[in-house]
Parts: sequence; structure tokens; C-alpha cells
Amino acid sequence: MDVDAAILASLQTNPVMSNVSTDPVPVMRSEGKPVGLKNVGNVCYFNSFLQTYFNIPHLRRAVRTFDLDHARKTVDELYATEHATSPSNPPSSSPTPTPPAGPTSNAPEKMDIDKPAPSTAPIAAGAAAVMTPADRKKKQRTEVVGFMRELQKLFVRLDKSTKSFVDPMPVINAFNEACDHIIKRGSQEDVGEINTMFLNLLEQGFALNPLKSTEINPLIESLFGGEGIEYITAKEQDGTPVTVSNKVKFMQLIVQVSKQINKLCDSIDNLLCGVAEYKTPKGNQALAEKCMWFNRLPPVLMIQESRARINPKTGLSEKIVEPLQLQPELFMDRYHHDKRELVQAIRKS
Repeated sequence: MDVDAAILASLQTNPVMSNVSTDPVPVMRSEGKPVGLKNVGNVCYFNSFLQTYFNIPHLRRAVRTFDLDHARKTVDELYATEHATSPSNPPSSSPTPTPPAGPTSNAPEKMDIDKPAPSTAPIAAGAAAVMTPADRKKKQRTEVVGFMRELQKLFVRLDKSTKSFVDPMPVINAFNEACDHIIKRGSQEDVGEINTMFLNLLEQGFALNPLKSTEINPLIESLFGGEGIEYITAKEQDGTPVTVSNKVKFMQLIVQVSKQINKLCDSIDNLLCGVAEYKTPKGNQALAEKCMWFNRLPPVLMIQESRARINPKTGLSEKIVEPLQLQPELFMDRYHHDKRELVQAIRKS
């Protein structure tokens, strides 16, 4: 059966979808318009992730064609191997049953992110719950499959739904379940950290269900991972020049926003080439010039704004509210390693 048709058929019989307003005017999707996401609280950044990743064709296709049955089978096979070979398993231990991947069709779609995760460890009669290393790995993988299941359903809704918006709460709950309930009600989270965890879950999910040979694999690294070389130039106390180069990998660029640096292109310049404290090979502290040059830029380059600073009077962290000007185009070839000597000559001229 076609995966879209199968998931849509399941959604149509799912009673939890009835919690959306029955007024046909505001909730029906207009022809040619995309489907939105319901604002469910202080997690608007999560909705931004979902919409961004949904609109990346390779990623959207990989999520929608993710084979849940194959992933569950892989989880069981890995558990059987690890459980049998784990030295910490007592002979009488019984295998941990696989919990359902994600909420059941009768579970209410509500924000219950403060409730501790239920234990899936085997419980012997008259004894406390005991979870072996193999049990913990299986629980983690099962939660990853649950996250992939809810993300797959949401991506189909975003594409096929006749309503103007859909509820992202099942995905958020599944994410929270797999990430030790990191999202707390009413708290302000580190968006960069949440995004990294989101991509890590995707990477773990695809590892349980390897993509076809015609697809990009590993997908997450291929889409978002870049490589470069960082050059560090300094001097020892006796004037001896020091030049060190290191290969670096990155998944995003974190640029600093300030009153003095309010353009994105300038923020990238400041990030990739600047001055910092450096301990030389002889153990001396020196000011060093650090510059990074790209060997490979990813197809999707993520740039995160850093808007925190320490107030020198209070010693407390505060948010930088100055706007960051975004240019319509960024000419990233100026940061490529092949252009290093040319760009350096232009900068010095």
C-alpha cells in the first residue's frame, strides 16, 4: 500500500484529530497554500525547525519513506545480540518487551512534557525494576523510532492535509521522550542545542533504517555537515613565528550579533577570522590570529545568531536586541580555501 495513503487512512480514523475547531472557514486549507503548524506554547522555534526541514526535498523524502517496520526489526535484532552478550545480564533476565513507538491512536494529543518517562525495564516478581545496558539501549532506540513515526505522520499532514494547520504536539512529545524531557513548560531553551539534538535523533533513526543506495547516506552529515581548515598564526616570546593548521568539521555557524557588527556578512567575517588567546607549543600565552577556510560547504548551511552578552555592571547575561541585516545573497566563495591567498592579499591592500 502507498505510504501516504496508508498514513492518511490512519489519520482519518484517529479520534485525536477531532480536537481541532469544526468551523470550516478558518481551518480549511486554501488552494495553493501551504499547511501551517499550530502554536502550542513556548516552542515556536520547534515549529520553525519542522517547517525548515520539511522544505528540504532530500530530507522530506527520506522521512516519508522511512520503513518503521524495518527499524523496529533492527531494534529487536540489536537487542537480542546485545542482551545475549552483555556480561551484566543475569541468567534469569527476561527480554524487555518492545513498547509501542509513539502515542497510540487513542492517546490524547496534549502537552504533557513535564511527566517523567515511564520505565520499560523488566520487573521480576517481588523485586525492584532492573535495567541492563542492553535494556537501556533498546529503550533509547525505541524512543528514536517513536520520534521518526510521529515526524513521518506530521510530514504527510503538512503535504496532504485539507486543513490550514496541523498540531505538532505529538512530534514534540516524542522528541521530549527521546531526549530526557529537555523541553520544560514555560522555559526558554537553547535553540542551537535543541536543533543539534533534533538532527542527532534523525541521524540515529536513519541508522536503524539505512537509506537505499540511490539516496544520500549518511543523510544528515551530507546535507548539513561542512569541512574546513583553521590556521592559527602567533609568535613565541622570542619572536619565533608559529603557524598551526587543523582540520575542522561543523554542522552550523554561530555568529555574534552586536551594535558594531549588525550585518550577516560582517558577522561571518568576524567568526571566521579574528584574534584570540593562544597557548604556543612552548607554553607561552600569546595573541593569535585564527582564520578558518572552507574545503566543503554543505548544501544546507545553518547559521545561528548568538544574542547573549554579559552586562559588565551586573555580571548577568542579557539579550542583544539589535537587528541583524540579512543580505539577499551571500558570496561564500570568498571563504573557500582555494581563494585563501587571493582574499588575504585583498584584505591587506
